[in-house]
Amino acid sequence: MDEPTIEEWRSLYDAAREFKQSAPWEWLMNEDVFGVRDPESGEIGWCVVLGAGRELFGLGIYLGDHGFDLMTRLHSGEIDPDVAAFQQRGLLAEFGDREELDERDRAVIKALGLRFRGRKAWPQFRSCVPDHAPWYLERAEARYLATALRQSLEVAHSCRAAADLEAFLRPAAGVLLVRSAPRPGEGFTDEHVRPDPPAPEADHPPVDRVRLQRILKDCERVRATWEFDVVHSPVIIGDGEERPYFALLALTVDHAEGAVVCCQVKEPPHDAGLMREQFLEAMHAARAIPAKVRLRGTRALLAIEPIAGVLKVDVEECADLEALETARGLLDSMMNSQGE
Repeated sequence: MDEPTIEEWRSLYDAAREFKQSAPWEWLMNEDVFGVRDPESGEIGWCVVLGAGRELFGLGIYLGDHGFDLMTRLHSGEIDPDVAAFQQRGLLAEFGDREELDERDRAVIKALGLRFRGRKAWPQFRSCVPDHAPWYLERAEARYLATALRQSLEVAHSCRAAADLEAFLRPAAGVLLVRSAPRPGEGFTDEHVRPDPPAPEADHPPVDRVRLQRILKDCERVRATWEFDVVHSPVIIGDGEERPYFALLALTVDHAEGAVVCCQVKEPPHDAGLMREQFLEAMHAARAIPAKVRLRGTRALLAIEPIAGVLKVDVEECADLEALETARGLLDSMMNSQGE
C-alpha cells in the first residue's frame, strides 16, 4: 500500500481541523452539492457536507460520473442506502469519538503529536470502492482529500454569503458549481459543469453456446420458477493487510417453495459476467432448466436474457424477490454467527 507521508498526513489533519472548527454543517444541508476537481487527476469529486442531521459530521465525496449518478439516485430515494453502501466510490472525512478510531488511526495521530478533545472531535479518513469495505487512504487520496476539505470550506463560506444559495450552487438546470485549478499548485477558481451520465458497463462476454448445448443435453426441464441474484453479504473478508471485500452470494431460490436451488460465495467484482456464470452454474448444479426466472434490475436482465433466450427460459423483471430475500436473511445470519 502506498501510504501517505508524514507531511501529507499533517496537511490532511490540518485541513480537517480547520473544517471542523468552521462547522459548515451549521448552514449547509446534505442536498447542497458542489464539485472539487482533483488538480492531479482532473477527476471531479462531488462533495456533500455532512452534519445537518446531527448524527454523522464531516465531508463525503462521490468520485466521478459514477459517484454523481449514485449520489443523485440516493438523494432521490431511487436506491436504498444499504444497497448504495456496497456501490460507493469515494472518500470520507468523518469526525467521531476516540473509541471509533482503530490502531492505525491512533498511530498517525500520535506520530503527528496531535490532541483532540470532546465528542465528535476525532478525524477519521476512509476510501470507498465498490464491493469492498471502507479502507485506509493512499497518498494520492490523502492529497486530494486535504485539497477537497479546504476548497469545500471556500465554497461553504461563499454559500453563507450568497443572496441565493440555490442559484450559486446551480446556476442553470443540470449545471453545478465546481472548484478547479489548472495545475497542481495553482489557485482554484469557480467553473460550472454539467455532469455526464456514467459510462455504460463494459460489453458482456459472448454467449458460450457450447456450454448452453451441454446444459440442454444434461439438464431436465422443470415447471419451476426460480429467483436469481448476486447479492452482497455483510460478511467482510480480509487479512488486515489488503483492502477487505464483502462476500458475494450467488443465490438461486425456488419461487414457490422457497428452497435454495444453489448458493455460492464469490469474490468481487460484482459484474454481468459473474451473474451470467453463476446462473449457468445453478442450472448445472441442479441439473435442471427452469420454466421461468425472476430477476431484479437492469444489470441482471441484460446479463441473463441472452442465455435465457437460447434455453427458452421466460424472464420476468421484478422489483422484489421475496423468496430470495427470505433465504438471504437466513444465510446472512448463519454467516455472521460463524464469523463471531
